[in-house]
Amino acid sequence: MDLHPSYWPPELVCPISRSVMADPVIVTSGETYERRCIEAWLELGQNTCLKQKTSLTSAFMIPNMAVKNAIANLAKSRGIQVFPISPSHELARALAQRLISEMEASRRMAGLNPTGPSNESAWANQHGNDDGKDDVVCGCNEKLGLALPYQQI
Repeated sequence: MDLHPSYWPPELVCPISRSVMADPVIVTSGETYERRCIEAWLELGQNTCLKQKTSLTSAFMIPNMAVKNAIANLAKSRGIQVFPISPSHELARALAQRLISEMEASRRMAGLNPTGPSNESAWANQHGNDDGKDDVVCGCNEKLGLALPYQQI
C-alpha cells in the first residue's frame, strides 16, 4: 500500500502535480488543488480552472481541511505510514510548466491554436471527462524526475 496516485480516489489527487495532496486548497471555482501547484499555475499566467474550464476570478484560496482529513483517514485505514509533503516552489513550478507544455503539445497535434482560450474545452474533450479519473497519469512524475517527497507518519 502506498501513495501512488492510482491507489487514491481522484478527488484527493491534484490535477497539476498528479499526486496526493499535502496542502489542499479550494480556489474560486470551488475545485481543490495542492496549494503550491495552483500558486505556480497562476504565476505562470494560467487563470483557467483545469476541472471546471472556467476563469479563476482571483488568487484567493482557502484550506480544504475536509480533503486533508480524508487523505489522513484513508491512509490510516489502509495502514499507510507515509504522508505527502508539499512540493517546493521550484518543483511546483516545474510540475505546472510540464502540464502547460503537455496541453500545448496536445493542442498542436490536434491542429488547434495552442494559445486560444476557446480551445480549453477541446483539450478537455480529448483528455478525459470531468470525473477526474483521466486526470491522473500514474507514475508520470517519477519518470520525469519530478517525484514529490513524503514523510513518515
